[in-house]
Order: sequence, then C-alpha cells, then structure tokens
Amino acid sequence: MNCFEHKENSAVGICKACNKAVCSTCAKDTGNGLACSEKCEIEVSHLNQIVAKSKLIYNIGTNNTSIPSGILIHVFFSILFLGWSAYEYFATSRVNEFVLFMGLGFALMAIIMYRKLKKLNLNC
Repeated sequence: MNCFEHKENSAVGICKACNKAVCSTCAKDTGNGLACSEKCEIEVSHLNQIVAKSKLIYNIGTNNTSIPSGILIHVFFSILFLGWSAYEYFATSRVNEFVLFMGLGFALMAIIMYRKLKKLNLNC
C-alpha cells in the first residue's frame, strides 16, 4: 500500500481519523495513533479522549471490585419482595405467589446480569 499524498512512498500506517494510508514523511505520531494532518491530529486527540472516558465509565482495564449498581438494584428488590413474601407467610400462613415470584425473578435477573457483565468484563 502506498501513501495517499506521496504515491511513490510505501505507507507505514493509517491515519486514525480519516483512515488514509500515510508514509513516514506524512505520519504524525500522536502517542496513540497516527494522523496525516493537523486537522486529523485534533480529531485523533478527540477520539483518544472518547476511548479513555469510555474505559472509565465501564471500568475497563481497572481492578475495581465494587458490585455494579444495576445488580445492586436487582438484589435490593429481590430481598424486598422475598422479605415481604416471608412476612406474609409467617403472619397469615399463606404464600403470596405473586410477591414470591417477583422476588425470585429479581434474584434470577441479578444472577444473569452478573454473569453477563463478568463475561463482557464490564462493571457498570
């Protein structure tokens, strides 16, 4: 593959912003990707900021041991509904199937979410 600007030169990489092939003369190293022009250098800088912020949002590449908030919400409602079901059972000796199944459903969703997030290596 040859450079987009200098057709006689072999390309050493591809611009991260516009995906044009660049030779060693055109290539501007941004530290985390190549750029072909000053306009693309700014764009590459913005792309790198987006990637860095996304990694922070999803805790990618960190050793964060906190439990994701979505799972905590499901666990909270699971405990709430299962506690309500247990209270009704001990107070009236009857099982409220709706409340029991709501609690079990929230518990099941918490387990499914936890396994899926671990598989994707996300913590959100």
